[in-house]
Amino acid sequence: MNQTDDALIAAYLKGSMPAFESLFGRYERPVLRFIVSLGGSREQAQDAAQTTWLKVVEGLGAYEARGRFRPWLFRIAHRAWLDHVRGAWQRRRILVGEGNESDFEGLPIDRTAFGAAISPADAAAAREERDQLYDALAGLPCALRQTVLLRIDAEMTFAEIAEAMDCPLGTALWRAHEAERRLKESLGAEK
Repeated sequence: MNQTDDALIAAYLKGSMPAFESLFGRYERPVLRFIVSLGGSREQAQDAAQTTWLKVVEGLGAYEARGRFRPWLFRIAHRAWLDHVRGAWQRRRILVGEGNESDFEGLPIDRTAFGAAISPADAAAAREERDQLYDALAGLPCALRQTVLLRIDAEMTFAEIAEAMDCPLGTALWRAHEAERRLKESLGAEK
């Protein structure tokens, strides 16, 4: 039987390590894919994912079980990524002097984090389409790209996205609409 996130958390808080392992197994890859998609190297994403899970373990005692674990988890992941980016930004400023924080906007997406095996017959066409999509996604502003990835990759509702990104529902809906418009424009222009 597939237990709910809240049931697994309750069991973990009562001392069941297998319950946490089950929760971790359920979300380890989606969290890592989400962080990788935000930009930076796979190593940086793994660091941010580790930070995410440490913060989750630290915060589970205060977590309110109301079926909202997934947005809570992805909000922590987003903040962990931001902390890593800010840390990298601070190190960069120290090493090379003043810069512009928008330098981190539109970092490339690690393409190894997405997709499954492609049949040999469709490989060339699929690779070209995938590359066009990744390029279009990478060209989106960070907030729009995050909204798209949370909707598609993490399969979140717009309410969950708003909660995860700490913004009003209307903003999450606008971001999704704007991202769709820009992707259509970008992909339509390439054909």
